[in-house]
Amino acid sequence: MANLSEETKWENGIYQLEIDDPLQGGADGIDNVQAKQLANRTRYLKEKIESTQAKVAPVEASEKSAHAYAIGEQFMYNDILYTASAEIAVGDTITPGTNCSASDELVKQLANHKSNISNPHNTTAAQVGAYSKAQTDALLADLYASARTDESKARNLLDVLGIRSVHSDTPATEAEAKGCILEMHNRLQAGDTSWYRDCDYLDLASITVDGNTYTWNASYKNLRLMNMGLNVYKGAGDTENTQNHVVMQFRNCVLTKQMNATNTNTGGYASSELYSWLNDKFKAGLVAALGNYLYTVRRLLSTKSSWAWADDTVFLPTEHEIWGTNVWSEEWDGGFQAQWPAYKDSAIYKVKKHNGSRMWWWEATPFKDNAVSFCYVSCGGSASYSTMPVLLVECRPLSVSRSGTKILKSRPLVGRRKEKCVIILLSRVSGSKKNMF
Repeated sequence: MANLSEETKWENGIYQLEIDDPLQGGADGIDNVQAKQLANRTRYLKEKIESTQAKVAPVEASEKSAHAYAIGEQFMYNDILYTASAEIAVGDTITPGTNCSASDELVKQLANHKSNISNPHNTTAAQVGAYSKAQTDALLADLYASARTDESKARNLLDVLGIRSVHSDTPATEAEAKGCILEMHNRLQAGDTSWYRDCDYLDLASITVDGNTYTWNASYKNLRLMNMGLNVYKGAGDTENTQNHVVMQFRNCVLTKQMNATNTNTGGYASSELYSWLNDKFKAGLVAALGNYLYTVRRLLSTKSSWAWADDTVFLPTEHEIWGTNVWSEEWDGGFQAQWPAYKDSAIYKVKKHNGSRMWWWEATPFKDNAVSFCYVSCGGSASYSTMPVLLVECRPLSVSRSGTKILKSRPLVGRRKEKCVIILLSRVSGSKKNMF
């Protein structure tokens, strides 16, 4: 650890650290400006005092006195001005407190300051805005959680990942969106999750699904993908989900679609028409918009009066993943699904809109008490279920999709081809009495 470079210089003022000053060390770092200014003053005062005292008091170079002193005479020893309290002869040992005493409090302080090389000004961490690792981790945890209760605290992933050098609220171009997902993939594959924060987002300019093109609307952010959780499914599965991944979901409903053409929940979500459509048509739209970075995970799903493992790439969240518990569903998920972190602290992200109005949306969970209904999240953000003959689905992604949910994940090399970081899109469905596209 290097010491600060000092000058014999009187500083007319001491710089005041501001709350927006960056944390910067080094010889010219702003966090060292105050210390250098104070050190310069100290050096200046020390030399002034020494030059003055040298004119009136002898300097002793060792503990054996080179001079004789009568009581009351002064001399310098170890950079401190002493006054003889007893007669000292040439060759006598200088013993502070016995035959002499420090005679200048300021000089003593300067001497102590000089010897205290670790923290000469007794500066505290709070004074300069420096924190311990534990304090820093606690502050980051508060910041990390804040976007879950205050959407304005969410960050644009284009800024976070350096895709844009200057912030803009305009949606990502196709090149920027693909560059963003690729950067997420590369970092996840390298084991770097330091950039991740729940509820950070990526706004898409457009997406084409099943022949229909949906474009960005700034007033209700219809194509905003948000981070809902990190490594939500890692380690789980009958075949283990091994890779780092990010679950993303659309902030609002991109479109509406039926769960099934007829009123049935037989076989549960994995047997529904919507399940197949999301993993086919909607997945294709996401791949075209974001690149081939979708990751397929194994999830445990209710099949109505039983359960089964299923492959999911673009899918709806279950009731348990939204609420953290079973409300209107059978308990056939085996406790597998964890509540997505973005849903834990408030109802903000449970309430969705479609074309600017609040909209209910599907869950991947059949209702427990009949053979026709599925569970959904109501317009007001509560858990519910429906027996409507025609239910509309809004797809929301968990990773990078505008309808449905997806998970970004890093995958290993297979053969000669580098597999992509995949996004599992969990689709969100909204319902109404007519099928809307």
